Amino acid sequence: MPADPSPDLAAAASGLIGPALSALVGVLMRHSQLAQRGERRLLSAHLLYELPTVMGMGIVGGGIGSYLDLAQPVVWAVASVLGWLGPQALGMIIAAVAQKAGVKVPGGQEQ
Repeated sequence: MPADPSPDLAAAASGLIGPALSALVGVLMRHSQLAQRGERRLLSAHLLYELPTVMGMGIVGGGIGSYLDLAQPVVWAVASVLGWLGPQALGMIIAAVAQKAGVKVPGGQEQ
C-alpha cells in the first residue's frame, strides 16, 4: 500500500490549484485578446506554449499572496492578473521597483 503524502505536500498542492487555475484564466484572457486583434488564431499551438506561463504565474501569484498574507480570493486575483500580464511584464515591473529602490538593474535607465 503506498504511503500517504505528507500533509505539507498536500497543503502546498491544494494551495497551488486555485492560483494556477486563476493564472490560466488570465492567460486565456490575453490569448483571446490577441485572437480578436488577429495576432493569433483562437485554437493554436500557442496555447500549449502558455502552459509554463500558467504554472509560473500561478506559483508567483501564490507566493506573493502568501508573503503578503492575502485572503485566498485576492491571491487568485493576483495570479490571474499575472497570467494576463505574462512573465515579460512581470520582469519589467520588478526591474522598475528595484530601480526605484536604488538597485542597479542591467539594461536599466539612469534617473
